[in-house]
Amino acid sequence: MDVPGARTVASRRFGPPLPYRGPALPGTALATYSSTHRLFSSGPFLLIEFAMAFSRPARSPPSPALGDEEIRSVAGNPHVTRRFADMTDHQLQEQAVAGAWARIEKWLKQHAPRTYRMLPVPAPEADIREVEQELDLTVPPGLKAFYRLRNGTGHPGDFGWTTEPGTGLRPQAQGTAWLLPRQHGIPPVQHLPYWDEGPHTIGMPNDPMVRYLAFAATDRSGLYGLFTDCTPGPGYGRIGTFEEAGIPRLGVWPSFADYLIEVADALDENRGVEDADAHQDTKVPGLVDHALVWDGPAHPREPGWTRFA
Repeated sequence: MDVPGARTVASRRFGPPLPYRGPALPGTALATYSSTHRLFSSGPFLLIEFAMAFSRPARSPPSPALGDEEIRSVAGNPHVTRRFADMTDHQLQEQAVAGAWARIEKWLKQHAPRTYRMLPVPAPEADIREVEQELDLTVPPGLKAFYRLRNGTGHPGDFGWTTEPGTGLRPQAQGTAWLLPRQHGIPPVQHLPYWDEGPHTIGMPNDPMVRYLAFAATDRSGLYGLFTDCTPGPGYGRIGTFEEAGIPRLGVWPSFADYLIEVADALDENRGVEDADAHQDTKVPGLVDHALVWDGPAHPREPGWTRFA
């Protein structure tokens, strides 16, 4: 949709950018980015390749100046990039996550209302800081931005935890938290240190400097899922997969923003997610009693699952 007063800037490969498809927030204007390709990190800058959006107050000061246009090669394809000259990589990651999650929530609200109704409120900032202190790490900006929007992907009861007073959540869980591809779910931030005994160094116990934070899993056990590299250095923020008794696989996505944007695009395009190596998952979006569930069309595992059409 077109947002009055908004301007559109994008990396592009095929023609001009598309308008942002997510909802506008009250009292804000949206600067939007959209294309048909992925967002990748490269050095100190971000290549803007998928739908991103950030909100700014109406009647705000003049927008930040744009940097130079640059052509780079991503996965063998040329990409044109424009940068906000005074925005840091962390700020771009945060805005990318906000835009991607807005698209996901819009899809849920329209097509999977039971999942949408069970989304939690934002995580308290104090809880995020407490987790960082307890695990001696800094949560990457994209994942931290997500927790500032929602304290997980569903009811704490789906992960085996009780609901704390004052959260505004429904008293009973409905099993809707596993809304991400491969039925991953993100738990409340305050429970991350206790999931699988606080796996902040998954698979690398001999290196005290490594900080891997598991933030999503396929069930309550937390034995299979996603983690992010919180180790200071060039790999900070990368997303990987882990499994019981397996070696963690790093770099499946360059950042949480890349992952979340790919999820949003997969929902919009009704297909499986694709990782940075161009491997496409066979599980696609579907519904079980108005809740989002990713499953395989050929042999669905979830009773009552129907592919979204």
